[in-house]
Amino acid sequence: MEEQGFTDIEKEVIGVIVISHGPLAKALIEASAMLMGDLENVTPVCLYEGVDPSEYAKELDAAFERFPQGTIVLVDLFGGTPSNTLIMRMRAKDTLIPALSGVNLPMLIETLSLRRMMEGQELINAIEETTHSSIVNITEQTKALLKK
Repeated sequence: MEEQGFTDIEKEVIGVIVISHGPLAKALIEASAMLMGDLENVTPVCLYEGVDPSEYAKELDAAFERFPQGTIVLVDLFGGTPSNTLIMRMRAKDTLIPALSGVNLPMLIETLSLRRMMEGQELINAIEETTHSSIVNITEQTKALLKK
């Protein structure tokens, strides 16, 4: 099992695990680092084609073992293998893990920015609110500029 880019761990900083089909999680973290600089306590757990779901579950477990309590998970697609693996982990451990699906770059940047100021459900709510407002219809916004 290949380690997928663990960063140095600081126990005082809420961890962020980004899980996805294919390399999306890794790419989002790389893009965030390009905009924000060095990142700590963030890692991708990517599900690649041909990987057995039980092996993927072990990779996810390894990420949780390294990260502090209160770690948040950002998932690419609700109902896919990565999110289902997370849900199975919650059921097996009989615990809820702060998690959101639909991860994108604004969501990850907001999570990384706010995690030192809030945690748990408060953090989830703030991320969800900001992410909704980050979706902009560029065509509609540009119409006014094109009208003379």
